Amino acid sequence: SIVATGKAKVETSGGIIAANNIQVKNGVYLAQVATNNVRVRELSEQIPKSFSGRLTGKFNVAGSLDSFAPESVIVSGKANLNTAAGRISVPDIEFARGVYRAKVGVNNIDVRQLSPQIPKSFPGKLTGNFDIAGSTKSLENLTVSGNGFVNAAGGKISASDIAVYNGRYQASVDANNLLVSQLSPKIPKSFPGRLTGKFKIAGKLNSFEDLTASGSALINTDSGKITASDILVNNGKYQAKVAANQIRLRQFVPQLPEILAGSLTGKLNIAGSTKSFKDLTASGNAAINAAGGKITASNIRFNNNNGRY
Repeated sequence: SIVATGKAKVETSGGIIAANNIQVKNGVYLAQVATNNVRVRELSEQIPKSFSGRLTGKFNVAGSLDSFAPESVIVSGKANLNTAAGRISVPDIEFARGVYRAKVGVNNIDVRQLSPQIPKSFPGKLTGNFDIAGSTKSLENLTVSGNGFVNAAGGKISASDIAVYNGRYQASVDANNLLVSQLSPKIPKSFPGRLTGKFKIAGKLNSFEDLTASGSALINTDSGKITASDILVNNGKYQAKVAANQIRLRQFVPQLPEILAGSLTGKLNIAGSTKSFKDLTASGNAAINAAGGKITASNIRFNNNNGRY
């Protein structure tokens, strides 16, 4: 059998992997490994191509000479991952037989780097602490728990009780002072207002179209306030009970006739599709201050899809 001791160094694209105190005996190897500025995309095909980061860390590594596959390696240690947008600290890593566990601290990371499913239009930076576990075979086996917040859309999104498992996620989310027009490319840029609310959300990691959400929210606009309760989002459809106070109608429906181009106060039930505001429907009662007077309307029916009311 082979018996050996020594050290080695491997240079990668802009980084170095150094192995010290290498010991080989009875078909088993041990080593202390230090990585410096190693591009993480070179370490595993499971890491998304959109993820740009470089790894610096120290690890104890052991395994069998019969196979250098990830499933045959045992690793423990700590590391830092520096990206163009922020830093990921991993103070406690354990990896054995293709399964990993780690405590992760994230600071100011662009969320669009974490998954190709996150819309490119979503400008958010993530900070938080998480416990993660999974398999090198597939990201579908990833499990995550923890708390974090995203600075986005001119405000802050805080998430607690985060849980990711079996390719699905759920969380309790607080939104504070978010620019509504920046939350989705489907929302018209002319849509005024900032959103504050509380929500329970869940969905699949590989598709944001499967998002489900419930909760309540408040939108402050230049002209008034919109309160939404009993919000439900499911299978690309939404519904809510909405109370509007002194809202300028043409900010939301530019094609309204001049006589209705005033401010609205009322209560409406709304529904539609998350894919397009053209599918908006609304019903309820309201009063409109317009044309120097007041218009009171009951049994309102509005369908933005066919432009009828």
